[in-house]
Amino acid sequence: MKKLFLVLLLTQITLAEDINIWISNAHQNTVSVSMLANTEVVGFQFGIDVLEFEGDLFAPVDSIFYNDTGESVTSTVIQPLSGIVIDADFICFINTSGLLVSFSLANSPIASTDSVVLVELPWLPSDVNIEDVSIVDPLFIGLDENGAPITLEVEYGLIEYQEGWPYYTNTQVISSPAIADMDMDGSPEILFGEYNGRFHILESDGSDICWLDTGNQIWGSPAVADIDNDGILEVMITSKNQHMYILDGNCNVELNFNAEQFLMGTPALGNLDNDEELEIVFGGYSNPGKLFALNHDGSPVENFPVVLDEKIQRGVALADFNGNGKMDIVFGTDDEHIYLIYDNGQVADGFPFTAENDFRSAPVVVEVMGEKIIFAGNRDNNLYAVNSDGSLRFTVETGDDISASPGVVETEEGPAIFFGSEDGKLYGVNSSGLPLSGWPIDVGSEIIGSPAFADLDNDGTPEIISAVSGMDLLIFRMDGSPYTDIPIEFEMPFSGSPAVQDLDSDGDLEIVIGSTNSLIAVDIKDLGNSNNYWNMYRGNVHRTGYLGSTSGSGTISVSHIPDWNLVGLPMSVEDPYHLSVYPGALEGTLYSFDGNYVQENDFITGTGYWLRFPDGGTTIISGSTIHSLIISMMNDWNLISGISSSVPATSIQDPEGIILPGTLYEFDGSYIQAETLEPGKGYWIRSAGPGEIIISDDIRAKRLPFISKMDGANTISFNNQTLYFGVTVPDNEKLSYSAPPKPPSGVFDARFQGDWIYCEDSGKIELTDQAEPLSISFNIANKTTWVLINIESNEEYDLSGSGELIIAEVLNEFILQKNSVLPHSYSLHQNFPNPFNPVTSLRYDLPEQSFVTLTIYDLIGREITQLVNTTQEAGFRSVQWDATDSFGKPVSAGIYLYKITTGKFVQTKKMVLVK
Repeated sequence: MKKLFLVLLLTQITLAEDINIWISNAHQNTVSVSMLANTEVVGFQFGIDVLEFEGDLFAPVDSIFYNDTGESVTSTVIQPLSGIVIDADFICFINTSGLLVSFSLANSPIASTDSVVLVELPWLPSDVNIEDVSIVDPLFIGLDENGAPITLEVEYGLIEYQEGWPYYTNTQVISSPAIADMDMDGSPEILFGEYNGRFHILESDGSDICWLDTGNQIWGSPAVADIDNDGILEVMITSKNQHMYILDGNCNVELNFNAEQFLMGTPALGNLDNDEELEIVFGGYSNPGKLFALNHDGSPVENFPVVLDEKIQRGVALADFNGNGKMDIVFGTDDEHIYLIYDNGQVADGFPFTAENDFRSAPVVVEVMGEKIIFAGNRDNNLYAVNSDGSLRFTVETGDDISASPGVVETEEGPAIFFGSEDGKLYGVNSSGLPLSGWPIDVGSEIIGSPAFADLDNDGTPEIISAVSGMDLLIFRMDGSPYTDIPIEFEMPFSGSPAVQDLDSDGDLEIVIGSTNSLIAVDIKDLGNSNNYWNMYRGNVHRTGYLGSTSGSGTISVSHIPDWNLVGLPMSVEDPYHLSVYPGALEGTLYSFDGNYVQENDFITGTGYWLRFPDGGTTIISGSTIHSLIISMMNDWNLISGISSSVPATSIQDPEGIILPGTLYEFDGSYIQAETLEPGKGYWIRSAGPGEIIISDDIRAKRLPFISKMDGANTISFNNQTLYFGVTVPDNEKLSYSAPPKPPSGVFDARFQGDWIYCEDSGKIELTDQAEPLSISFNIANKTTWVLINIESNEEYDLSGSGELIIAEVLNEFILQKNSVLPHSYSLHQNFPNPFNPVTSLRYDLPEQSFVTLTIYDLIGREITQLVNTTQEAGFRSVQWDATDSFGKPVSAGIYLYKITTGKFVQTKKMVLVK
């Protein structure tokens, strides 16, 4: 048996991550190691280290073992007190290096398991803190599908400090951190304020990026958004120094607004005026108090600020109460009131609502079955639920003040509201105010933070994360049971509200929270998910304090053009059959793409499709809202669709970095590059390899916007489909300028040979399914000249400056190439087409700069109109005539003359207008 185990230990084939182990208890007489295993384990070994302890940790005894041939082996055995090793009949040894070695004499494995005690052992140390105990050099062995031994990948510790953390501060951190990718490098930054007025931006590893000293206390939390719509995130913070700041990702001040009032609350971001930019909303804690709503340049929104005879200490909530598409404002005051202020600055009917004491916490707004309900804690020991008309819906009575804002999470039974009280209890109620099963929970200390939510173990059910004013970080399951013991003895009491996100892109989550002397990041080693949860203070980085209905029904309107469209399924529906979703479509015309077009009957969310309609129009789709999708991508081109709301292309989450920039295309009769994923539309996107992307309305980070090398390039458009030329692209960027797969038969398409949207000095242009006539427009940004050659007729069209050609015949191919020399002589070419109706192109050559006139005459010499009368640079020139006279009136059919005069060169040609 010993020989077998040595073979196992020497085998070095590594699988993907399979084992998590951690010290779960360390008492005076025993130590426990727990494990989470995603595969079977046939043996393991590891060491245990205790800080500043010297000597033997264990007192094993010698035992004799016999193999099948009767040979004996003496080993030092230690008897476990408990653990799954006993159930699996594993023997535990202490080898000569002091490592614990364990395997089954009967070759029986430990099965894969959720969190469980692997082994509890008696040991010799006393007065040990669990934070001083660590696991050393773990090695776990499994078997592959052929029964051969393999080394399993092991992670240490289920819950521990994130590497590089805590970040130590000079004062307490009551500001809840924001987590956002400010520099768009794929790794989030952490933003927070210290009580002493210093604002910090940190890397995800806890290292400094920058800081700004405001000179006075920061109570509020930072809000993050692209506030000026320039593609780059900004951060908004308030300070007791009476200033609101807009900063960039390097703490440079973009706006310093002096409110002339103490600013204690968290700013909220929302659209109050239906423009393309968000506004900043916050209250003043002076008398008389003011409610501010600012544009990003510091100018006030119309009808703001609103002046009150009351002070606003905490943040506001934003939601559209009157259905006009603009955000309305909810807040509490020190004068025992809750206000609802509409986007026009008017107080809503039925407000203010009056309670028995101050509102010293920010309210939240929850939409339940289409109705918006305001929840706010008060210093009279009650949580108030207030209807949108200002009437009281219910109260939840606690044993002391409620000084922290509620948190909200969607469940199968509807939204659940969680909040803490200074009575030491964490409460959970439904939208009717009834306590959830297992709640409230008496945690023994004042709850000081607003709860956050995330699925820490990826089981589909969120956990509740909160903290007390002491040194206990609280994690509970929805039924009120504790999530797991946290083997960290925190140094100082907590002082803020948690935020939960994956900081290091390893699939598990980190909890970031302030204490009285630091910002802490705790690493939860289970795979988890925080998307679409209320995973930070106020629910999101815009700090709106609003949870919309996520389980109710709704409708989305999707427009379509006649013939083929790229479409998707923007909602969860009962019947995904294509004619049930789009009843106006043609049956049997739904096609997906897996490298080739595949006919389908039913829609799948996240997938894009071609679908054909006999006429243009609009389809109303009813179903449940989709807030997030994880889409599996194959290598090369993929047809995808989005969620129930618009998502900017820069907000598509690409954790594996597989999206090729610039390759998101929509279709409106021809392919065009897309900047936003709209509900119900389909899109092409190209991937550098297989993997997954995430489309979510939880927009807390953006990728850098794509800067196209086609900007400013020469363009040529065929029936409004634009191609580019005369531009050089590095080899490693060329795929960003490739064209999507050709549309179904019958749809016009134009591209350069090889499926490109550009060429450098020459290229062959391929047209498919052209309808007469063919409209060609061009714009040459520099002073170069180009020639477009009709391959079938060898007709040449000289291109310079800008212009348009109309070709009546059906063509499939052109050659576009650069003219490297100027004309050698003056020349006037025959118009094309000829005969024509209603537009023809007149081409002429200028070997040098010249004053040019080009005039149209009838057959008896009367001047009809003059097309050119100016000085022009040398080159190949063209101008169009639309068969109208100098007054813009159409001329009759017949023969006309066109005459060029430039210096001593004069030439005249005939052309025929037919009608």
